[in-house]
Amino acid sequence: MNDDLETKINTPNRFKSAGEKKIAGILDKYGISFKYESPVIVIDNDSKQRIWYPDFYLPQFGIYLEFYGFKGNPDYDNSRRIKEQAYRNLGYEIISIDTTISKENIDNHIINQIYRVQRNRYRKIRTSVYGLRTGARPKY
Repeated sequence: MNDDLETKINTPNRFKSAGEKKIAGILDKYGISFKYESPVIVIDNDSKQRIWYPDFYLPQFGIYLEFYGFKGNPDYDNSRRIKEQAYRNLGYEIISIDTTISKENIDNHIINQIYRVQRNRYRKIRTSVYGLRTGARPKY
């Protein structure tokens, strides 16, 4: 690990990339607590259980953040697609951040994606409650 990436924010973590450090700083700036590389069990394409370590877990929101620092490498891009599909299959909420998002827009991207996830959860709950009251089936 590169000692230059040691952070001075409110966490004892060292980060594997400058991008991860930037994300941690943003989360800290907005008072969003996180766990760095907290393990999760996933089922991969071969239907085998694996332990993966998403870059960030936001416990107050139940959301994972993954930073993808490379773009244009076919193996890396394919690995990303497999990873994101495995998370979706398990119902994990994941926010993907990659190098196509400008440094100036990462803050907005993270906050907007947290809002999107929370809004979708609220809609599902509201629809379910409506269905219970009226006998209508929920539509997701």
